[in-house]
Amino acid sequence: MLYPCGFGTVAFELLSCYKMTKNIKWIGLIAFLLIVSSVAIHQTPIYPAIHDNLLGFLTDTNDLPDQKTFDAIYILGGSQESLSLKYEILNSLYSQGRCKEIVILSRSGYTEYNPSLKRNMTHDEWSLIILNKYGIPEEMVQIVKIDDGYFGTYSEAEFVSRMAGEKAWNSLLLITSPHHTKRVIKSFTSFIDKKMLNIELWITASTEQVGLFDLWVELFKLKFYQFFLLT
Repeated sequence: MLYPCGFGTVAFELLSCYKMTKNIKWIGLIAFLLIVSSVAIHQTPIYPAIHDNLLGFLTDTNDLPDQKTFDAIYILGGSQESLSLKYEILNSLYSQGRCKEIVILSRSGYTEYNPSLKRNMTHDEWSLIILNKYGIPEEMVQIVKIDDGYFGTYSEAEFVSRMAGEKAWNSLLLITSPHHTKRVIKSFTSFIDKKMLNIELWITASTEQVGLFDLWVELFKLKFYQFFLLT
């Protein structure tokens, strides 16, 4: 049986055959229809199948080799809840001695109150405190500030790939949310290829789970990146 998700995915893939100038109206229209349909079918029996089908399409991860040590691990940005799950993956790898450098994205603003500091923590302080609880010392963590503009993942890929070249990393592991992995790997691969860097690029995912609406939004982002940013 062909579920609606399969039809939507095929429709998006067929769009790649047309010129960029003819795509934007169709992308917007199809994205709108798919998002509306996700709301309409939320309570139907086929919802889990559509969700799993689309998640599978958006997911692109590596089976990490046992005992491999990476020159650097970069944690993609996200919400506090999303980062907590990514830091769990980082903790597992760090405790096995499988990374030489750790890089995380700086986030502006403040989060919850910290009794020890007697004030609200900055987002960066929160990250360092969480990582310290895992036994990862502050001096091991590099916090990079990136002007992400409208395209955060694109900006991260550009900045970190340049950083990889400057530091002569031979291997880089990316940790992100499952449904972001395909867009992340395509973005980083694009910049690494453009810079002709000789680097092994790996990607793994946290255990984050999202609903169907978020998956449709991610599919739209993926296709927008492919049509307009990574060409």
